[in-house]
Amino acid sequence: MLKAVTLLIALLWCITEIRAEESNLEHLAQKYFQAKLATQQPNASEADLEAYLDLLSEHVGYEHKPYRPLGEVEGGKQRMRKGMTYYLGKNERYDAELVSIAIGHNAFAIQYKGTHVFRRGGDGPILTEHFNTMDVLEVEGGKVSIIREYRD
Repeated sequence: MLKAVTLLIALLWCITEIRAEESNLEHLAQKYFQAKLATQQPNASEADLEAYLDLLSEHVGYEHKPYRPLGEVEGGKQRMRKGMTYYLGKNERYDAELVSIAIGHNAFAIQYKGTHVFRRGGDGPILTEHFNTMDVLEVEGGKVSIIREYRD
């Protein structure tokens, strides 16, 4: 009887831990999407960028198929900060809606779609892009460690 009670308690503890992890990842997924969305707005600020970068590990890996193969971003968040700062506030319009979130073990995926209006090269012609994107993100220590962005 004691073994059965011990087993039941262990099983309940495991279920509770799994649900807590899923809840934490669900919260991180929502927070990540909102932070990323804020960095793409025409009025995006350095504070928006820092809120986004705060969700990432120091040595985040980034892959944006087919433009950038997976690899550690040289310089970690510092390199991402430099690259993203160049584009900060340069969009004419950026609208995106979160379509779905999928949670896995130490990972989540977000699917979103929308419209991106921007100037090519920052000062070229205005272009409009309709997109459907899925970001697959791996998490270590509560921070996003790998970003894989798939856009059609």
